[in-house]
Amino acid sequence: MKYYSILLVAAMLMACGKDPDNNGADSSYKEPVPETITFDQAEVSYYGDPYMSDVSDMWTIELNVSSAESPAPRLCVSLNAEVNPAAAPDAGFLAGTYHMPSNSGDMSAGTYNTGYTDTQDRPNGAVEIPAGSYFLPDRNGDASTADLLREGGCTVTAEADGRITIEGIMVGTDFMKRYFSYEGKPDVADRTHGGESSGIPNSDLTEDVEPTSFTQTRLVDKGDIYFLGDESYRQFEFYLADEGIDLSTQWPGGTGELLRIELFVPWDTTAEAGLPTGTYTVPTDIPPYGGMYREDIVPFNIIPGYPDRFTNNSGTWYQYLEDGQWVRYARITGGTITVERPDGKYRISVDLTDCATPANHVRCVWSN
Repeated sequence: MKYYSILLVAAMLMACGKDPDNNGADSSYKEPVPETITFDQAEVSYYGDPYMSDVSDMWTIELNVSSAESPAPRLCVSLNAEVNPAAAPDAGFLAGTYHMPSNSGDMSAGTYNTGYTDTQDRPNGAVEIPAGSYFLPDRNGDASTADLLREGGCTVTAEADGRITIEGIMVGTDFMKRYFSYEGKPDVADRTHGGESSGIPNSDLTEDVEPTSFTQTRLVDKGDIYFLGDESYRQFEFYLADEGIDLSTQWPGGTGELLRIELFVPWDTTAEAGLPTGTYTVPTDIPPYGGMYREDIVPFNIIPGYPDRFTNNSGTWYQYLEDGQWVRYARITGGTITVERPDGKYRISVDLTDCATPANHVRCVWSN
């Protein structure tokens, strides 16, 4: 009798959807399977071998949908492809299958860079952004909504005409499988030759500018800032600014136009003596992250603006501020400044160019 009672209880539990061997768990649960997101827009960027690893080239593919409806998702994969000896931004080199890396330092060809949260400097303050491989349910969402992808993989096929197909299943910090696909002929951006890599424009000028109301200057002696120790140069930080700009603090505030210029003068120059006469030139900066070659650290050269440096910008920049906030700005990467001192007074002619393509000019003539 006891035997039949046990069978009856088991049968009743099973009929109610309970598994007597699974501690009462509901065996009717089925894992949700998300739909495959078919993206119809892609932005491909080629970075070459930015870490000089000699084992892979880095690419990113940012996938979007053209729908204007909100929310519209975005998925980005950061891929490590075979080294391309020609360093050509040809999407054909993307063809292959990409798996999760064996560890955080694994950049071998055929892996992807897992998702993480990064801090991105912007003109009016730093923000948190997703980086590496990630999924955003709304492309306008912030980093807190990102699913940082760390498992799974994807496959890229490439055609001779530039078309690519990408298909994948990836899982991130939301523990949700992300099925995705794209087919099309994307434009490929070459990020190997310098300039900004953050996606934030380093110049928002759309035309030449010609400041006419500079009334203030500030000259700061930075000495041997590169610690060369050979007394071959001295660095000066020179400002031209409107009356409304506050130059009394390390980082200017107020409202108006401003030119921040870093340049080299002979070692025996003093700030009290002022800028030596001559023509100062902006040399080519070092791709892709800015900086100067050793042979360019000589008197009468100008330091180009460093890419993606906004909060503590360095090098040479043009800015228009409103209450200390960046409204208009340009990272300077070319041009000249000519300093003349007839009768002991200054006449400074400025013809600088920004990092845009085609470049915009910042031109002015200032005298005291």
